[in-house]
Amino acid sequence: RLRALWDVNQLKVKYMAIAHDKEVYDISLGPDEFSFMSTGADSSVRFFDSRDANSSCIIFETRDESPISRIKWNLVNPNFLIVVIVDKNAIYILDQRKITQTYAILNFHTNVVNNAIWAPQSNTNLISVSDDKTALIWDIHSNSEKQEEFILKYEAENEIENVAWGDITKNWIG
Repeated sequence: RLRALWDVNQLKVKYMAIAHDKEVYDISLGPDEFSFMSTGADSSVRFFDSRDANSSCIIFETRDESPISRIKWNLVNPNFLIVVIVDKNAIYILDQRKITQTYAILNFHTNVVNNAIWAPQSNTNLISVSDDKTALIWDIHSNSEKQEEFILKYEAENEIENVAWGDITKNWIG
């Protein structure tokens, strides 16, 4: 599939690449102006450096070839990534320094996880939302012993599809 990054200031394509074999579901911009990651139906997470338009590298693939719906880069600590797999109730945390193994698997949700994002001010906190009508806030460093413990839970009346954490008002979550 063809993918493009746009420079909105110059109103032109900044980077174009052919990488994934199937649909691209999500993209996460990196801590600098050159790096980004993408994921999608081909069950892979790919890393790109826009200075080299002809290459990307696969940094994660699902074992059962399940599509990956979300990838989020932690911009406070760029070593950490969140991966959400389609139709799964778990959140996978990856550490780029040890990409061959999963850093943590957070699987308290009882139904499909729809999204998970990092807290903009923290290198260890994230929130996940699910069809089980809950939003869970996690601290991945306190979870090293028990990876299924969250630090805060919100219960909604309906399934939660998406989540946003305020960049300016860092204690606001929507």
